[in-house]
Amino acid sequence: MDKQTQISLGTYKICYEESKNQKDYQKALKYILQVTGQKAEYEKQWHSEIIECLLALKLYNQCVKKIDSALKSISKQDYTAQLENYEALVVSYLGLYNLPKANECIKHMDSLLSKLSSSSEQKQGQKDFSQIIQDLKFKVDGFNIISQDQRLKQAEEYRKLELSDEDSQFFKKAGQEVYLIPTQWLNKWKEFSSYKEKFEQSDNMEDEEDSKKTIDQIYPGPIDASNLVETYVKNHLIDANQDQFFENYVLKSDKAEKHDFEIVSKQIGDFLYEKYGGFKVKRMTILNPITNEVNVELFFKKINFIPIPTLSPDQKEDSYYTIYISKFASLKQLNDKIKRSLEFLPQKKNQILNRQYFKLWKLSTDLMKNYQNVYKTMAQKYREPTIQLDVKDIVIGEDECIDDMQLTDSEIILYELSETNNFKIVPCPQRKQSSKKESENKEDYQQQSINQNSQSTEIIDESDEIEGFPTGKIKIRRIDESHVRNMMQKYRIQNGQKGFSGKKGLCGLQNLGNTCFMNSALQCLSNVEELTTFMVNNEYVNDLNPDNPLGANGHLAVSYADLVRDIWQGGDSSVSPHYLKKVIGKFAPQFYGYSQQDSQELLSYLLDGLHEDLNRIKKKPVVEAIDYSGGKDQEMSLEFFKNYKKRNDSVISDLMVGQFKSTLVCPDKNCGKISITFDPFLTLSVPIPRVTKEDVSFYIIFKDPRKTPYKIETQIRSDSSLGELKKQISDNLNIPCQSLIFANNAQSKIEEFLKDDERGVHIKEISGICFVYEVEKVGTSIKDINQKSQQDMEEEEQEQDKEESPQNKKTSPITQNDGDQIDVEEEEEQKVQNSKKSVSHDFVYTEIEFCQIMESDVKLNSNVSNTDIHNVSYSRLVSLKYNSKVQDLYLQIYRIVRVYLHTYQQANGQPEVKIDIDIANDSRENLLKELSDLENNPQQKCLFRIFNKDMTPIDYKSQEPLISLRVKTQNRLKVKMVLDHKIEVKLMRTKRCESYNFESQKTSKEVSSGSADLYDCIDAFVKKEQLEKGNEWYCSKCKRHVLATKQMEIYNTPKILIIHLKRFKSGNVRNFGRYYFESGGKKINDLIDFPIENLDMTKYVLGSNGKPQIYDLFAVSQHYGGMGGGHYTACAQNFLNKRWYNFNDSHVSQSSAEQAVCSAAYVLFYRRRD
Repeated sequence: MDKQTQISLGTYKICYEESKNQKDYQKALKYILQVTGQKAEYEKQWHSEIIECLLALKLYNQCVKKIDSALKSISKQDYTAQLENYEALVVSYLGLYNLPKANECIKHMDSLLSKLSSSSEQKQGQKDFSQIIQDLKFKVDGFNIISQDQRLKQAEEYRKLELSDEDSQFFKKAGQEVYLIPTQWLNKWKEFSSYKEKFEQSDNMEDEEDSKKTIDQIYPGPIDASNLVETYVKNHLIDANQDQFFENYVLKSDKAEKHDFEIVSKQIGDFLYEKYGGFKVKRMTILNPITNEVNVELFFKKINFIPIPTLSPDQKEDSYYTIYISKFASLKQLNDKIKRSLEFLPQKKNQILNRQYFKLWKLSTDLMKNYQNVYKTMAQKYREPTIQLDVKDIVIGEDECIDDMQLTDSEIILYELSETNNFKIVPCPQRKQSSKKESENKEDYQQQSINQNSQSTEIIDESDEIEGFPTGKIKIRRIDESHVRNMMQKYRIQNGQKGFSGKKGLCGLQNLGNTCFMNSALQCLSNVEELTTFMVNNEYVNDLNPDNPLGANGHLAVSYADLVRDIWQGGDSSVSPHYLKKVIGKFAPQFYGYSQQDSQELLSYLLDGLHEDLNRIKKKPVVEAIDYSGGKDQEMSLEFFKNYKKRNDSVISDLMVGQFKSTLVCPDKNCGKISITFDPFLTLSVPIPRVTKEDVSFYIIFKDPRKTPYKIETQIRSDSSLGELKKQISDNLNIPCQSLIFANNAQSKIEEFLKDDERGVHIKEISGICFVYEVEKVGTSIKDINQKSQQDMEEEEQEQDKEESPQNKKTSPITQNDGDQIDVEEEEEQKVQNSKKSVSHDFVYTEIEFCQIMESDVKLNSNVSNTDIHNVSYSRLVSLKYNSKVQDLYLQIYRIVRVYLHTYQQANGQPEVKIDIDIANDSRENLLKELSDLENNPQQKCLFRIFNKDMTPIDYKSQEPLISLRVKTQNRLKVKMVLDHKIEVKLMRTKRCESYNFESQKTSKEVSSGSADLYDCIDAFVKKEQLEKGNEWYCSKCKRHVLATKQMEIYNTPKILIIHLKRFKSGNVRNFGRYYFESGGKKINDLIDFPIENLDMTKYVLGSNGKPQIYDLFAVSQHYGGMGGGHYTACAQNFLNKRWYNFNDSHVSQSSAEQAVCSAAYVLFYRRRD
C-alpha cells in the first residue's frame, strides 16, 4: 500500500470514529464504504463496524446478506464469532418481521452455546450468550404485529402531510429539503398501511391478489434507499460539511423518478424514517436560473481535478480526485468545496490550502489522454517560475455557474492554487488560425458567404404556389443579403470552408452526464446528408427566423450548425455538445439537467425547434380549419397540406414531413358521421405487436382415402392468419389452397368451418379438434357453408339432448389410442382458419359421420334411429358438383368406406366381406360394380348403410338430384354412414394417422418467440380500432361524445422517414383525489426485424398512386437497458464513404448494417430512393 493510500485510509477511519461518536451512523457508513471500496479484503477487517452501522440504520436486508457471507468464511470452531453474527441475524429478522427465520437462528445459537460451553475456548470477558439468547427468545415471543388501527392511523397521517404539502405548494419553493424513497418500499408501505385501499383508486386486478397476502408478507421493513446511490466512487473525496454532506451520495445514473424512487417532502420523509428507520438520500429543491422554475436537483456535477502544486512534490502521483457539487454552484463555492475535501489529505497541506488565489485549467484533448504527464512535468519543472502546458483557462462570469464551464464527466481539470495572482501554469501559444484575415474583415467573409450561398442553392420565388407534396429537395428562397449579414453578426457565425474535412463525421460526442440519449439522436440526425450539407455550408443562415415566438430565437439552429460543423469539419476525435444542450435546456425545460431522457422525445423537440428557427414564414397567417365534406382523397390531402404550408415552410418540412389520413366514424347507425383529416407528421411511431410462437396441431385428411392422414405439430406466429397457415400447408404438401378447408371437429362431428381471415391461434381455442380437409374444390365461401336455418339448429339441439340423456349415453367400444390414431375424444382444443372466397353454388359439401349400431337386435335393413347408433370415427368431408345425383354421393362415400373394408378384410381371419375389392382401381365403373356386388350378394351381410340427416335410408341406385337431400341447409349436407354392430371397427383402422415433419413459418431473419418485423408494426399502426372509454370523440352531428372507430393511415411519406418503435409502455394509471400518476411500466426488448434495404412502403402510402415507395436504412438510435434507465448508442452509415459506424458517446468504431438490426433498435432512419 502506497503512502497516499495509507493517509487516505487513516483519514477515513478518523472520520468514521467521529461520526460514530456523534451517533451519525449514515455518515459513518459512508466513510466505511470509501475504505472498503479500496480493496475487497478491507471489508473483512471492518465487518463488525459495518454490521453495527447497518443495524443502527435498520438496514436489515443488507445486514442479513453481509452476515450470511461472513458465516461462510468463519471457522466452524470459532463459536464466539458465529454466536455474535447469529445474534445480529436474529435482530435483523425481527426487524423484517420474519419470525420463522429468527427462531431458526436462535436454535443455531443454542447449539453453538452448548459447543462453546464444552470447549476449551477462553471465556474470560466473554459475553453472557446464555442471557442474550433468553432475551432474544423473549423478544420473539412478545413480538406483535402493528394493529390494523395503528396502520390505518399512519395512512391518515401521511395523507394529511400530503395535503399540507399541496396547500403550501411545497415543491414550488426553492431551498426545501426532500427525500428519495424507493418506489418499491413506498408501494409496499401503502399496501401495509391500507393507504391504497383508502386513498387510491385502482382497477388493477393485482390488488385482489395483494389482499390475500399475510401481514408479515407486506410489512415494508426499514427504508433502504442505499441501493439508489453508488456505494463507492473511485478517488471520491468526501465533503464533511454537514450542510453539503448529502452531495456525497451519488445517485446511480440508471435510476429514474417514479420507476425507482419517489420524491417526498422533508416532513413526510421524517415521518416515515421515524417509524421505520433506514438509509436516507436527501436532495434540495433549487431555482433554475435559466427556466426560472423550481426543480429537485437529483444529479450533481462531477468534477475531476488535479491539485497544483501537487500536495506532496516528492511523491509520484498518478491519479486525480473527484468531487460532486450542485451544477448551480459558483466558482467560489467550488473552491471552498475542493479545499474542504482536501483538508484530510497529505502533510504540508495547510501551506497549500491557505493560498488565496486559484485558477482552473482545462486540458487539451491530447493531454487528457495522458494526464499522468502533468505529474511528470510538474516534478521536472517544479522549481521553474512557469510551466507551459497545453491547457486553456476556464473563465465564467460572476452571474454564471459551474455548469457553464462546459465540462463532461470524463474531463479532468487542473486546480491551481497560488499565494499571488501570478500562476505557475502558462498555456502553450495558440497555433495561428487560417481565418485570421477573415476575422479582421468580417464584412468580406460575410459577403463571401452570401455569394457562396447564392451559387449553391436552388432559388424559388416566395410567391410560387404549392403544386403538390414535397419531393424531398431543399428549396431556398431568394438570398436576402441584408438578412444574412445581420444574422452572421448577431450570432457570430464564422464563415468556414464549404464541404467536409477533418474527421468527416467520424467524431464522437462527449457525455455531459447521462446525455447519451441526446448523443444518440444527434449522431443519427448528423448523418442526414441533405440537412448536414445545408447546415455546414451555412445555407441555413438565409432562413434564420429569430423573431418566431414558437422557436428558440435562432439559437437552436445556430448551435446545431456549430456542432455539426465540428463533427464534419473538425479534427478532434470527440467534441462536447454542451452549448447545444444548454440551448435545449433553456427552451425545453424538460431536458434541463442531467437525468436520463428519451432519445425520440429529444429528437422530436429538436426537429420541431429547428423547423421553427428556420421557418421561412416570417409572419404566420391565421388559417381556417378545413371541414371534410366528401370528395377525392387526393384533392382533400392537397388542400390540407396547402393549409399547413401557409404557416410552415422550412428545410425540415422539405425533407421530413409526411401526412397521415385520420378517419373517425360515429358508431351510431342513425348518425354515421365520418370525420377525415390529413395531418402532418415528423415521426411515424408504430406499436410493437406481441407476436409469439404458438404450438398448434391439426390433422390433414386427404381426398384420396387410400392416403393415410397426417398429424402435424408445428409452431405458428400468434398474429398469422389461417390463410397464411393454409399457404404453408400448400407449399409443404403441394395441395392447392383452394382445395383446403379448415374445420372444427367436435365429438366426431364438424361443428363449424373456419375462415381464412381468422387468427391461426384460434385452432387452440375451438371446442374440438382442427381438421384440414382436402376436397375437390372450394367454390363457396366458408360463411355460406356455415349458414344454417333456425329449424336446422333446433333439430340438432334436440338430437344432441337425446344422445346425451342418461338412458342413451353408452360407452363406445373404441376408447384406446394406439399412438397412430385420430382420437377425437382425447384431443385438446385447437385452432385453424380457412379461405374466404366469393359466393358460388357450384359445389355441395357433404359431411359424412362414421357411426355404428350399438345393439345386436337392431338391423341395418330396417329403420334406425339416432339413439341406436354412436360415432366411431371422425367425420369425413367430400365436395360434389351442384348438379350431381344422389348415386354420385353414394359412390363417393363408398370410395372412402371400401378402403376401411379392405383393411378389415385383410385383418380378419374369416372375412365377413364377401366381395373382391380392387383397392387400386377407384374408377366410377369399378366402384359401382363393387357396390352392386356388395348389395346384391345373398350371402353378403349388410355391412353398412347411408342415411340422411333424418335417418332415412338412401338408395345407392337413386338418380335424384343431390340437392334433394338438403334439409334447409345451404350448400351443405349431412349424412351418416352406419356400420353393422358385428364389425370390429378397430380392425378397420378408421383412426390411423402418421406424423409429418412440417416446415414452419420463417421470416427474412430468424425470429424468436415474442418477435415481430417492421411490417407487423406498421400493420398494427394502420389497423382500425375503437376508442376506449375516457378517450371518446365528440360527434358534431350527434352532439355528444362517442366511442368512435378510428383508423390512422399513411397518405404521403417524406424523403427522410423516421420510424419510432414504441418500446416503452407505461403501467397502470392510479389516482387519489384529483391527482393521477402512473405506476409500473415496462420496456419491450423483442427483436424487431427490419430491412436494411428495400423497405417497401408502397402498399401503405395511399397517395403514392402506385409509384414505388422504396426506402433504405441509414441510421438507428439504440437503447440498451430497461424502463428505468439504460444506455443509448447509435449506428449509422457515413454518407461520404458509405460505411457503417457505431457511435457510443465519445467512441466511434466501424460496424456493419447487420449489427444495426438488433433488439436495442429504437428509432430508425430511412431515405427514399428517387
